[in-house]
Amino acid sequence: MEFNIPKCVHLPITNQTKPRLHSYSLWGGPLSTAHVLPYLGIKLDTKLTWVNHITDIAPKSSKVLGMIKRILGPCKPDVEETAYNMLV
Repeated sequence: MEFNIPKCVHLPITNQTKPRLHSYSLWGGPLSTAHVLPYLGIKLDTKLTWVNHITDIAPKSSKVLGMIKRILGPCKPDVEETAYNMLV
């Protein structure tokens, strides 16, 4: 299996306040260290908190909810919920 070394990163996951810094390499090439990493649609950080993901997603979902309310107008709550689940 071949890896694209420039795309490979190291994400240190720890709850320590002062983690030990290690340098990792893959086939002689150094791996860069990331503090926030998008992975499968979510943003992971070194403490495994959801702060970065939520601050990115919340404004987008609020905009979609506002658009749904403007387009659908007065409608049944289940219709609004279905539209929201489809678009968000």
